[in-house]
Amino acid sequence: MPEFDGEIVSIVDPQTGKAVRDTLVEKIPKARTIFKPCRQYIYQAIYKDKAGQLISEGKVWMMATGQRWEWQPSKQDEVALQFEIPDEEASLTKHYPNKGLAAQSQFITEATTGIIENAEEVWMHPFRSNQYHFTEVAAFPAVRLPLEPGQTWTDYLNIGQGWGDWENTTVHSLYKVAERGNLKTRYKELSDCWKIETTSTAPFGNSVHNFWFHGTYGFVKMEYVNYQGQTLSFELAEVLEK
Repeated sequence: MPEFDGEIVSIVDPQTGKAVRDTLVEKIPKARTIFKPCRQYIYQAIYKDKAGQLISEGKVWMMATGQRWEWQPSKQDEVALQFEIPDEEASLTKHYPNKGLAAQSQFITEATTGIIENAEEVWMHPFRSNQYHFTEVAAFPAVRLPLEPGQTWTDYLNIGQGWGDWENTTVHSLYKVAERGNLKTRYKELSDCWKIETTSTAPFGNSVHNFWFHGTYGFVKMEYVNYQGQTLSFELAEVLEK
């Protein structure tokens, strides 16, 4: 089985200034069970306001290309995304929690982003284009393997330039493995799905993201509640093999 590209990248202890881990030494075997090149995942997305009124509904397509992602080729592989653009796109920005993004937002139909799949973790950037921007400040879809009931871990994200009101802030996330069982999706009923519950805290407010992970199909359902009470769900609706 191939291994991650070796590169000297150290994590530094802020107290001592000394490196505490070196990824060149800690090579991790890769896996391609979920993000198999040319396998296509189709998700149904439903976005609602705090009162439960529909804001938008559409599809998101995701497919691994088999290439490294250009923005971090040493660590992440590439997936191609396609977004169904709703007819009312011009009016959607009024619903953005981050008003700093409303004036500069341009709706796109295609994008690429990065994923990680190996023997120790499965991780992906959220669907964060168009009206789905706020997934950036919730916990990213991620699992640390092997999963166990009650397992917890933390993560954080520093928000840089280009994110409007969120710039120069830090989001702290707590993950908890809640349960394991069957899950009925639009695609089909799946056994051995792990439910992971997360909460994220930030200076501008807190977000909740609960998602279900399957060993073959990955993140099969993702449910968000943002810091303004809006809800967003992505549910696996179809899988196409080539």
